[in-house]
Amino acid sequence: MIKNGSNPFMAQPQCKHRKLVLLPPQSAKLRCTRCHLTIEEEELAANNCCPECLAAHSIRHRDFERVEPEADRVRYSCEDCGAVIITPNPDVSN
Repeated sequence: MIKNGSNPFMAQPQCKHRKLVLLPPQSAKLRCTRCHLTIEEEELAANNCCPECLAAHSIRHRDFERVEPEADRVRYSCEDCGAVIITPNPDVSN
């Protein structure tokens, strides 16, 4: 339930982000070369076709490119407002 016009999915502007939790590194994902949907490999249907192409166009498209996560970034989540904060990774030199 939304109260006072606030959106529970938006970061609260008054939040100081004092309670941060380190998020685990993202795994590599797959991107459909036709519709550009990006999903995890486990999300593919048993027939290994793109679910978006199948649902929207009834096409069983199976051509994907691998998208590696950005190793030069670290992600944190604010426990108070839910915002995701991305910072440079100090362990990776440019």
